[in-house]
Amino acid sequence: MKKDTVQKVYEEYRYFSDCFDLRSDSRLDKMIYLIKGIDETSKRIASKIRESHAFYSTYHIGLNLCEPPDERQLKKFISSVDVLGLHGQGMLIADEGFYKALIEKHPELENKLSLVCPDYDADYIKLMVGLNIGKQYPLRVRALKNTTDQTERINKYYTNIMPFDVLILPSVESLASLVSAAYIYQEIKLRHNLQAKVFVMSSGKIGTEKEIAARLLSKLYIEDFSFIDQSDKQGLQKVVENQRVLFITPQRSSLQKYHEVEELHTQTRFFSNFYVVEENLSELLHAPEYNHADVLQDMLDGLSSVFQSPEVLSFKRHLKKSQKELGEKDKSEQEKAIDEKAKDLMEKHQVYLRHLFKVPN
Repeated sequence: MKKDTVQKVYEEYRYFSDCFDLRSDSRLDKMIYLIKGIDETSKRIASKIRESHAFYSTYHIGLNLCEPPDERQLKKFISSVDVLGLHGQGMLIADEGFYKALIEKHPELENKLSLVCPDYDADYIKLMVGLNIGKQYPLRVRALKNTTDQTERINKYYTNIMPFDVLILPSVESLASLVSAAYIYQEIKLRHNLQAKVFVMSSGKIGTEKEIAARLLSKLYIEDFSFIDQSDKQGLQKVVENQRVLFITPQRSSLQKYHEVEELHTQTRFFSNFYVVEENLSELLHAPEYNHADVLQDMLDGLSSVFQSPEVLSFKRHLKKSQKELGEKDKSEQEKAIDEKAKDLMEKHQVYLRHLFKVPN
C-alpha cells in the first residue's frame, strides 16, 4: 500500500465543518469599524466576520497583527491607531499583545473596542476532545450558568457552535465522533438553552454496536438518544423534517455523507450543517478497533461522488488494490477492541466533561 497516496486522498477529498458562526449580541449591532493587519490571517478572519456583520469603515494597519509583537511593532501600531481618530464601537483583529498595549495607552477604548484573536475560528470542540481547551473555558461556562439574564461582558469575539434541534451520529465505527457529539450536545445546551435530540445511525456491522454506543453516550451525559438503521431512509426523513440538523461525521466519510444529505434535501425540507471529525489516518489503518478495509471503502465512496478525472480514477484503483491487500478483519477481535476503546474513552472524558460544563453527578 502506498501510504502517501492514501494520505493524499484522505486530506484532499473531504468536506469541512460548517457549524460554527460568529457569536452575536446586542453590542455587535453597534459596531461601526474594523481594524485589521496586512497578514493573511487578518484577511481571512475579516472576510468571515463580514459575512455576519457589515461595518461602515475598515482600517488597514501595515503590520502583521496576528503574531506576538515586539516593542518596535507596538509603537508603530499605537501611532497608526492614534491617527485614525476612532469614534464609536468597533473590532480589532490582532494578537492579544497589541490589544493590551493599546488599552494601556488608551483605557477609554476598553469598552468600545473588542478583540478578535487569531484563533477566532479555531475548532474549539476539537480542543475540548483533545483535553486542551484551556483554563479560561470553565470560568466562561460558570459565568454563563450563573448569570440570570444570559449576558456576558464581552471583550473578545469568537465563533460558537450554531443552534441545532437534532444531532445525527455515526455508530461505533467512529468512536471519536460519538465523543465529539457529547461535547457538542453540552455546548448547544449551554449556549442556546436547547436539548438536542440525538440519533445514532446503526450499521449492523458490529453485533454489540448499540450496546457499546449506548453505554458510551450515557456515560458522557447525553440524556436521551435513539437508533436509526442506516437503510431506513423514511425514518431519517421523519427525524430531520423541518428541523435544524447537525450531521457529525468522520473525515474519511465526510464527502459521501455530504452528498447523501444533499440528496435528502431533494426529498425533505430541513436545515443542515456538518461537524467533521479529523482522525489520524495511520491509526485508522492499524488500530484493532477499525475495520481497515472499511476505512478505505469510506474513502472510495467519497471519490465516487466527485468528478471522475484521470487522477480520481487512479486513486480509486489504488484504494481498491489496497483493500485486497488488507484482507478480512476478525469481527470478534474488532468488537472486543471497540469495547475496550469505548471504556477508555468513558474514563478519559467523563470527568473532563463534568469539569467543563459543570454537569451534576
